[in-house]
Amino acid sequence: MYIANQDIADPTLDLLHGETLATVKSMLPSKVALHSLKEKGIAPAQLLDKSSWLGVINSVSKNEAPFGIVYKDTYQELSSSTKARINAFAESQEKVIFHSIHISPNATDHKSELERVLLDDECDSSRKRRAARTQH
Repeated sequence: MYIANQDIADPTLDLLHGETLATVKSMLPSKVALHSLKEKGIAPAQLLDKSSWLGVINSVSKNEAPFGIVYKDTYQELSSSTKARINAFAESQEKVIFHSIHISPNATDHKSELERVLLDDECDSSRKRRAARTQH
């Protein structure tokens, strides 16, 4: 997710060119977002490296950096009062990061049970998120 300070009217990705962006440089979502910007010809002047996604949000809300990149899942879990401190204005459409789970050869007897539990839990979580969104 691309975020901006609340004082920036109508932020766009093009405004990131030549600006300072706060992000967690070591995290894969940041690298994917920066690669996406580079492909669009958008080059930030400076990256303000923060130790956490909340650090990015705080940095942007305090105008230490006018813009930032945060992990979408982190943004979605923020309270409404924290979301109100920033302006989320764009979302990366890159679909290149996927989760994978590996099991030891010693655990292959449990593979089917693990799949069932993980897939059922994912479905339950998705249903809960959808239900929560429709209640608001």
